[in-house]
Amino acid sequence: MGFTNVWEKLNKYGINGETVDIVMEQNESKAEKVLHNMDKLDELFQKVQILCEKARNIIVIGEIIVHIPLLCRMVRDYINGSYTALPIKSVAMIVVGLIYFVNPCDIIADYIPMLGMLDDGFILGQILNALQSDIQHYEEQHIY
Repeated sequence: MGFTNVWEKLNKYGINGETVDIVMEQNESKAEKVLHNMDKLDELFQKVQILCEKARNIIVIGEIIVHIPLLCRMVRDYINGSYTALPIKSVAMIVVGLIYFVNPCDIIADYIPMLGMLDDGFILGQILNALQSDIQHYEEQHIY
C-alpha cells in the first residue's frame, strides 16, 4: 500500500489533523481517571505491552510501536516523581494516545486487517510529533 493510498484511506475514514483534537477531548476524562489510579495505569501499560508485541510487525504501525515503551516510561517516571519536568498536558496526551491504542473499537476497528491499525498509528504519530521536544529532553536526562 503506497503512502498516497494510506492517506486516501485515512481521509476516507475522516482521519486528519482535527482527529487528534477530537480523540483528546473524547478520552480526556478516561485519562484523568487512569492517572489517578495506579492499578488502572498498570493495567493500561500491560495492555499496551501485549498489543505492541502483536502489532510490531504490522507495516503501517511498526515504526511507531518502537517508541511506545519510551512514552510509558515517561508517564511512569512522572507519576513516581523521578521525572517532573514533563508538563501534565504532555502526560495526559500520552495516556490518551495509549488508551486509544488499546481500544479495539476506535475510528477504524482494529480487527480489520492492515486498515485497523492505521488510525492508531496516525494518532500515536501525531502525539510523538507534538511531544518531540519533551521526548528529546527526557532522553537527554535518562540515558538507559
